[in-house]
Amino acid sequence: LGGPHRTDPRATLEMVRAGISAGAVGATIGRNIWKASQPAKMAAAIAAIIHQNVTLNEAMAILAP
Repeated sequence: LGGPHRTDPRATLEMVRAGISAGAVGATIGRNIWKASQPAKMAAAIAAIIHQNVTLNEAMAILAP
């Protein structure tokens, strides 16, 4: 049912960014959030892409310690 867990958070954010760029209005992400090393920051980065249309690099900056 779900996609694979991506060990590289950039790959997850690239997928979301590509979807939004192609016209998607949201995303359903599970294990790539709760298995992330910083789940709250991953959720925030994904939300920023979807709701604030941030770039991939801006989303990656959200994950910075």
